[in-house]
Amino acid sequence: GHNLFHNTIRVVLKKLNDGSIEEKENSLRFILNFTNNQQSLRDLVIKYKVIPLLLNLLKTGTNTIKENAASIIANLTVNNANKIDLVKKYNVVEIFCQMIPNGTENFQDFALAAFTNMGMEDSNRRVLVNKFNIIEPLLKVLEDDPSDSIRESITATIMNVSSDIQNREDIMQKYNVIKPLLKIFPNGTDKFQENVIGIILNLVVDDDEEEDADDGEEEDEED
Repeated sequence: GHNLFHNTIRVVLKKLNDGSIEEKENSLRFILNFTNNQQSLRDLVIKYKVIPLLLNLLKTGTNTIKENAASIIANLTVNNANKIDLVKKYNVVEIFCQMIPNGTENFQDFALAAFTNMGMEDSNRRVLVNKFNIIEPLLKVLEDDPSDSIRESITATIMNVSSDIQNREDIMQKYNVIKPLLKIFPNGTDKFQENVIGIILNLVVDDDEEEDADDGEEEDEED
């Protein structure tokens, strides 16, 4: 079975590169079907080198093609090794940051799902904020009054990256994240509100408090 898969995927990848629009769409759908287990997720990145092809489609494809390519990338980031490679070896984050503010809602959904996954990996968090400034495009989308699911994804991503101590200072000083979040807080879904509370706790609660819990200073710090 594996050889058949190997030969089929080779053909499919070639179509991604030089097929008609319809062939590209079909090829993306074919690949999506194989993004459901850890091994094939890793193989697609390492063995079949699918990322450069997908990035090329993000630049040149129709909206449907862009959405499907982003959807595959989001699935690929479920694999832990891929999470790191996609942030550190490929230009995925930068391209997503440029495209998210003007993307279709589906595209935004998939790109944000990828960011949320990438931000689960400790070693990515600093890079995402410090090198790629991902907070900026996220806040831009938030200003455009997006759907509930997009608000939830944006806040999930910010929550993940704000758990990095060095990021906290950056996020607090460079981006005024808490204010716009509180503005829409009352009308947010439960999940959105949960994420916002998580972000505020990450940003405002000092880590030392947990360690020095027994030196009795909590009371003074509350006001």
